[in-house]
Amino acid sequence: MRSISASVALLGTLSGCFLFPPGTTADETGAADEPDEYEDVGDFRLRWGSDGGYEDYADWTKEWLEGSNDYLNEQYRLPIDIDIRHEKCGMENATWDGERITMCYEMEARVVELFDGALETEEDILSASSAAWVFILFHEVGHGLIDVYGLPVPGREEDAVDSFSAVALIDGGAPDAVVYAALFWLLIEQDSGGEPNFADEHSMNMQRFYSLLCWVYGSDPRGYEYLVEIFPDLESRIAGGRCEAEYEQQSDSWHELLEPWYQ
Repeated sequence: MRSISASVALLGTLSGCFLFPPGTTADETGAADEPDEYEDVGDFRLRWGSDGGYEDYADWTKEWLEGSNDYLNEQYRLPIDIDIRHEKCGMENATWDGERITMCYEMEARVVELFDGALETEEDILSASSAAWVFILFHEVGHGLIDVYGLPVPGREEDAVDSFSAVALIDGGAPDAVVYAALFWLLIEQDSGGEPNFADEHSMNMQRFYSLLCWVYGSDPRGYEYLVEIFPDLESRIAGGRCEAEYEQQSDSWHELLEPWYQ
């Protein structure tokens, strides 16, 4: 495999990916007509907490996160309000606690730091960081929707919400954001230098990396054929159309589960 920094640099042309094109609607993801029993009485609501020492991150995030929040509200009916709160937490984390989503500035700073060490221009660094941050946000949104909607989850929920985030971003016209999220886990793996925690509820960093690449490749094999050239180990995963089948299964499953709740 190429060095991680070289591989990320080769993907620099992805920067500037437009997360949510105007006019993207739930209808494009196969949503059904509105069933009367599923009322939309709540909203995703952006909230901003203490940002002491992270004022620059708060100002930067406020510049572009509104579009992602609007997209969520255009896509999903909610039976309650769900707050998405950015704040200083004292740790690197992003969580759903059963009532709200908390996105910690410490975690966001970590994302930017890792891409700053791998990409050259400020534009590329900020574009990659915002894309990976939205993936992490949608991962937490996935936890929230499973809880609020009472959705069944066969298997590990952490793996399920990784696939939710990937499907939602691809549906929203932002597959490149999934690539950057994959690269984030690659950079985390390089930087960690420690032994993997086999007891953790999340898949290991490199498993998440290859799963995300597999799903985005499976959504558009011709468009993402170059990923196999950059990351040759992916070839064994895509053999026999497995990534196409895997992405189709993930996408169809989420659309079926969420169909009653699409706008």
